[in-house]
Amino acid sequence: MHLKTTYLHVTAYKYKCLNDACETKVIMETLNFASASQVRTTELTSLILAVSIFLSNEGASKVLSLIGVKVSNDTIKRIYDKIIIDDEPNVEAIGIDDVAIRKGQTYATAIYDLNDHHLIALLDGRDAETLKKWLKNHKKIKLIARDRASAYAKAINEILPECTQVADRFHLLQNLVQRLRDIFKVTLPKEIFIKNGQVLDYTPQQVNVLKIDPISKALDIYSYNNDTPVNEEGLIIIYDNKSRNLDNSQYKRQSENRKIKQQLIRSIQSRWMEIEPQSIKLIADEFSIGVLTAKKYIQMSEEDIKLLDQPTNYKKRKTVADDYLNIIYKMLADKIEPAIILAYIIKMGYTGNIRTIQTYIELFAKNNFNYKLQINWAYKKEYPKDITLIKRHKVLRYILRKDSEETKADGLEKHIEAIKKRYDIVNVLKNAYYSFYTTLMGNDPNQLETFINDYESSPIKGFIDGIKKDISPVKNAISHSESSGFVEGNNNKFKLIKRILYGRANLVNLFKKCYVTFQVKCKDFSLQKLIKTNALN
Repeated sequence: MHLKTTYLHVTAYKYKCLNDACETKVIMETLNFASASQVRTTELTSLILAVSIFLSNEGASKVLSLIGVKVSNDTIKRIYDKIIIDDEPNVEAIGIDDVAIRKGQTYATAIYDLNDHHLIALLDGRDAETLKKWLKNHKKIKLIARDRASAYAKAINEILPECTQVADRFHLLQNLVQRLRDIFKVTLPKEIFIKNGQVLDYTPQQVNVLKIDPISKALDIYSYNNDTPVNEEGLIIIYDNKSRNLDNSQYKRQSENRKIKQQLIRSIQSRWMEIEPQSIKLIADEFSIGVLTAKKYIQMSEEDIKLLDQPTNYKKRKTVADDYLNIIYKMLADKIEPAIILAYIIKMGYTGNIRTIQTYIELFAKNNFNYKLQINWAYKKEYPKDITLIKRHKVLRYILRKDSEETKADGLEKHIEAIKKRYDIVNVLKNAYYSFYTTLMGNDPNQLETFINDYESSPIKGFIDGIKKDISPVKNAISHSESSGFVEGNNNKFKLIKRILYGRANLVNLFKKCYVTFQVKCKDFSLQKLIKTNALN
């Protein structure tokens, strides 16, 4: 009550029977709100069960604790253990499919009521023997919706030969689509190239194009000028604005020479302090350098010597790129993608060699921001504009679609006739799929025989042979409105519940959890009916 744990203390009377002939010696007062030997009221048990229906037991325990109900996950499990699920021997229509308990390892057979779609049974395994045992106790079944599994068909034919079996339309179409996909992989290339309305017999060469188009509207959000960059205090930022690669062999050699020169200057200064009397001529002769050079080295400060670490910043020659160098630096400083910077410079009016700007961006990033761009940062590979590329899977989608607008969206409308002309199989398979689809979705089972005769010798012969082996259920799929489509939806719900349980429940408890969850949508569902007093004692 009010999110607080509440205890109800009740005085219950115990009576002794004085009749010696009576077998019952003690009579306990019954309580209509709690079962004997219970520490919870029936209403509280109903609340616990209601909260746990769509949660794991551990999750339900934590949620309940927030509202003052202290119950462990093991206690919730025991509540489920005590629920008695009555078998339904009078069920007349069901849907059957296999479900994975542990994918690739352990499977079960899920059986659903065809009328209200609730879970009836969860059988261990997915073979014929498992289903046979269950069907023997449910002889009143008149209709079964199933997929194309041969094991289930064998069990049904043996135990309930008079039962109407309905093949699932979804699985039938899925089987045909898989067959079409296999044929496409053999007869059509993965990529189809079209030029001037003709399908090419070769793969054209790709060309380099900028990753960002200079006329793209995405560049409109940027506004940079070539003014000298300044910092937050308004001071001019001095940066390396030369297009020089400090990693090439020339600069590396010069760097080593500068280090040798620094070492020489320090040695000269040290020697100058040692000799007496001090003589520049003597120093020059000893180190084999000119007198003026020796004098210059002796007068250099330590700060001047350290400046030799940096390459000499010679005056930069005027180039067509100079009007954009400050823009490049400022955009790199703002961490804008280099491909965008390149496109933006071109948009701003740069007409020189694009490779020049590309080089400046690469070297500015390395020399000023210490990061190296990838080799393919500026360009991407594309086919020439007069070449149209059509993927194989789009042609398959064209076969499976009825909406011409979707064909337009895929760019197939202008080229599909050229593809059909080059690959006759496309038209054959399109007609086959359309013929089977209209037959399956129609209401005349006799049309199936016509379809089989028309395509018995076609590339989809393997699919036709499968139809022949299961022809009666396939015809029933045409004449009956029932389908096992709801079974696929229920299986998805089952998987969700299974994952919520975190794998802690065995098959029996998993079934009970799923059974209660599916029961919620039934019209006559009631927690009080589910929780039987004698079952929870």
